[in-house]
Amino acid sequence: MIHWLSQPASALPPHAETLLSPAEAATYAALKAPKRRSDWLLGRITAKQLVAEYLGSTGSAPSLNAIVIAADPDGAPYASMHGARLPLSLSISHSHDTALCALVDAAGKTVGCDIEYIEARDAAFLSDFFTPAEQVAALAWPEPHTATTLLWSAKEAVLKALREGLRIDTKQVQITLPNALDDEWATLGIALDPALAQRFPGAWSAWARRSGDFVQTMALCAAADAP
Repeated sequence: MIHWLSQPASALPPHAETLLSPAEAATYAALKAPKRRSDWLLGRITAKQLVAEYLGSTGSAPSLNAIVIAADPDGAPYASMHGARLPLSLSISHSHDTALCALVDAAGKTVGCDIEYIEARDAAFLSDFFTPAEQVAALAWPEPHTATTLLWSAKEAVLKALREGLRIDTKQVQITLPNALDDEWATLGIALDPALAQRFPGAWSAWARRSGDFVQTMALCAAADAP
């Protein structure tokens, strides 16, 4: 089961920076660009809140200060407490002052999430990043701009679950659009290029929803022996 949380920057607790661990506070202080600082803080606090909510559902919820959100060398985030890494797969995304975080028990599973603001994209964007079938599907959708944003967001979520990001050609991930998109999670189709599927074996599931002016997506890869 995937657990998720989305919120705007305006929903953060007052003085949210006081909820950072010493290591997180040092990273935050080193960020100089105001937008980068606000995005980073929004993502970290939202992730802490999600982890605390998840742990609270299985026992007592820890304080946000006790939860540390750090990143592996490949950039993928992880959560720890009291120096011990938690057995969770975690993903963080933000766009236009709104964050989306997702987590899943990491026993053979990895999760990726993405949030994107719905906006127009030019023809070159479609041809550069989407397969021919995806381009046709996006342009045939009732709201092409929404479909284009959805396809891009879903690819981002898959590449995050792979822990590779844009180091992989986005055309190696084929997304099948749902018939419509509203505030309920809709199932997406995911197909990896055969070479990529051989490199990263596993069963895929993905979902998308619309939240106001945003598209939110989640992708889950489960190993064959995952519970």
